[in-house]
Amino acid sequence: MSTARPDGLRCDLLFDDWAGHFPTDGLQYFLDADGSWYQIDPPAKVSFVRKPINWRPSYVRMTPERRALIKSKAKG
Repeated sequence: MSTARPDGLRCDLLFDDWAGHFPTDGLQYFLDADGSWYQIDPPAKVSFVRKPINWRPSYVRMTPERRALIKSKAKG
């Protein structure tokens, strides 16, 4: 997780539980400059019950305008 950068890269987050590693069922996220993760669709600021243990890039970067739109929808 320490290698994730707040540069608009769309990511899949991976979690760990007693049964093993599991993805988040197709949800994608991006890391904001303040260190918060945002879910892309539906827009939401994420507070994790289980902390993610790894991330997988989708190699698609979102524009700053798109990230601002998602963050504003997540707040309202």
